[in-house]
Amino acid sequence: MTELLQKTRRKLTTLWSGFRELTGDNAYELYVARQRRKNPGCPVPSREEFYHQRMERKFNDKDNPSRCC
Repeated sequence: MTELLQKTRRKLTTLWSGFRELTGDNAYELYVARQRRKNPGCPVPSREEFYHQRMERKFNDKDNPSRCC
């Protein structure tokens, strides 16, 4: 029974990771890992600051607006 639970847990973990990647929910973790690898020692914005900056870029880009109005 323990083996079955372990397999189920691994499958669910894999599905959850795939879902997070598909929806972009893991963007902050990927950004932090990349920044720490490329620029160790540089400060990394908080999760809230990261998403705020991301939304600013997305909705206030005058060259490539991503909204209709």
